[in-house]
Amino acid sequence: MDPTVASFLEHLIVEKGFSRNTSDAYRNDLSQFHKFLQDETNDEFHGNGSHSESSTGSFTWAKVDTDIINSYIQDLQGATANPPLPVK
Repeated sequence: MDPTVASFLEHLIVEKGFSRNTSDAYRNDLSQFHKFLQDETNDEFHGNGSHSESSTGSFTWAKVDTDIINSYIQDLQGATANPPLPVK
């Protein structure tokens, strides 16, 4: 797990008193976001991304901006735009 995320989750439990379930939900969401960011960074590094000005081939949280967040939201919406049909 990313050390920054681990530290944040510990802060939620120890300092803020959040429940383990809440921390687990944050862990899941942040892990998905982190994977998206790593994939975006890899795409940029190989010349496939839209954020080429920050192409270094490695992810840092400091690179996260509103464009990246909006891109992630669009990615999430695309993942649910065509949900699988129920099996009959």
